[in-house]
Amino acid sequence: MKRHLYATTRSTGLQYENLGNRFASWSKKACLFAGYSIFVIRGNLPECEAEQILGIMKVQQQERPKLIGEDKAQSSSGMGSSGQGSVLETGPGMEEGVVEEDEEELRKALALSRQDMEVEDEEADLRRAIQLSMQVMSDKSMPKGGLIAKTTSSDQAPGSTAGGTPQSEKLSAEELRRRRQAYFDRQSQQLAKPTSPQQPTESTGSGKIATEEDAQAKRSQLDHISHQRTMMMKVELLFLLTYVCTLTPVYQTQERSPNITDLTFKNMDFAMNLYRKIAGYHDNNIFFSPLSISTAFATLSMAAQGPTRDQILKGLNLAHLDRDNQPDIIPELFQQLQGNITQDGSLKLDQSTALFVRLTFEVERDYSDQIKKFFNADIKNVDFADRKASVALINDYIMRKTGNKVKEVVSNLDPLTKLMLINTIFFQGEWQMPFNPNHTENERFFIDNYNIVQVPMMFSMEDKFYTMDDIPLNAKVLKLPYRKGVSMLILLPNKGLDYTTIDDEITAERFLSWIKNLKEMKLEVQLPKFKMAQSYAMHNILQDLGISSIFHDTANLTRLSRDPGLKVSEVLHKAVIEVDERGTTAAAATEGTITGYALPSSFIVNRPFFFFIYHEVTNSLLFMGRVIDPTKNGL
Repeated sequence: MKRHLYATTRSTGLQYENLGNRFASWSKKACLFAGYSIFVIRGNLPECEAEQILGIMKVQQQERPKLIGEDKAQSSSGMGSSGQGSVLETGPGMEEGVVEEDEEELRKALALSRQDMEVEDEEADLRRAIQLSMQVMSDKSMPKGGLIAKTTSSDQAPGSTAGGTPQSEKLSAEELRRRRQAYFDRQSQQLAKPTSPQQPTESTGSGKIATEEDAQAKRSQLDHISHQRTMMMKVELLFLLTYVCTLTPVYQTQERSPNITDLTFKNMDFAMNLYRKIAGYHDNNIFFSPLSISTAFATLSMAAQGPTRDQILKGLNLAHLDRDNQPDIIPELFQQLQGNITQDGSLKLDQSTALFVRLTFEVERDYSDQIKKFFNADIKNVDFADRKASVALINDYIMRKTGNKVKEVVSNLDPLTKLMLINTIFFQGEWQMPFNPNHTENERFFIDNYNIVQVPMMFSMEDKFYTMDDIPLNAKVLKLPYRKGVSMLILLPNKGLDYTTIDDEITAERFLSWIKNLKEMKLEVQLPKFKMAQSYAMHNILQDLGISSIFHDTANLTRLSRDPGLKVSEVLHKAVIEVDERGTTAAAATEGTITGYALPSSFIVNRPFFFFIYHEVTNSLLFMGRVIDPTKNGL
């Protein structure tokens, strides 16, 4: 086994250093390459002679690797093999040892453009084009036998080129292209000049007149430069295409259209804001349908223009979803959401919209077509002058749409009423794991430290309840699933905690984190049976959310009708919920007015709690509420 047959290498990450055969280790043959056999050792190796030498001697590359096809390009262009393809070459017509300032800057720019280039076969064409752009050398100006060295003046600043340009200068793509073009133009002009009969050639040095062969050689070189220019144009085109393809996805991301996930999150955020406003006016049980309210006002937003529309979208937290080039994007999202929720026909969740219009009142055709298209709205003519008949007609419609759960939303009507917008939502769900009625018993419910009531408490023990502790909030969360993809989430503050202290902490982000972090476990759950009907005049509450113009003479509802002075007098919301051993029945209606419903759940829910009913696939919040006293049903 001979020493010169081996070479030692060292691998650091993806870098391989050739240490040469003189550093070969005799003791660790596994470290060596032998012929065509490769030995790979992983891990830490013992110290060897090569490692000791490397510790005191830096290994550097002494000669640059040649580009692919470099030798062939040099021979085809009449150059020798003495390194004339280097970035240090000078153009024709220059004296030996002198580098023209502009061309030196060009070479510097080309050298910088080649730094950190990944050496991959698929980039061979690009590297070849750059190499060819560097190989424009005339036979007559290039001395035989080597490179022309760069000259450096004694007063030149360190780190500068002959042209006085700092080496660290950042050249733009446009500047690089301009310099390359100027370089090739100069080369073309010099080679295109006719040879003077009296001018001696450098190739002979004897003053002989250039022959026809010399002229032919110059024409060949001119053709070669033209080919190089074409190659450089291809390189620049490749660069521009890469630039466009890189930027396009970013542009598309910035202009991404909102989707159902965006809408459900914004609706959820609106629901939490609305809850806090309602809680500011009511210190008892709360129950409403944020989806019903937002749907009703989304319908009104299609009738509004200017500040009136802007206030509605901002108050609903939907302004960020609006697009100038997509005027129907928000109603389209509501339409898609409704389709996603009800695509399983077995889910008992019905939502409807109706517009009751005075007999002599004209609704714009475009508006009526739009609300029919996106909200499947009914438009009905009513004689508001006949109060009794119009009240009966509207209440009958609401009862039919809510399974007779929501009754007498309208009790009196102004005979000057021009139109009334009604939105209803009705949900009836059965527990996935029903409570056994035989286990329901009266238990104490602690309203606060001083008030206790007796309520029928349902009981269940199951292996697959989903729960979590929200430690920062000092509360517990329980999920009670209904059949067909709807669930109730119960938030139960820990004992001794005033429920009002966490009102401001209930956010859309927190709600989604509860859903994400639920864990399956065996639980004993006790939950009170309750019924609740809540009615709200939303005028002041909505103004607190910034929706005010629609209630005043400044309202702009010109897309609904050209009649002047059109405004909304009041928005009524009524929500009804019933929770028992079988499940939950909830309903809501809006008549300028809006109605909702709610659901129950708990571990041992014997104190005030919050509950949320949501669609699991879309995370759409259908109803939410707060139970302080289960015996106060409002019915």
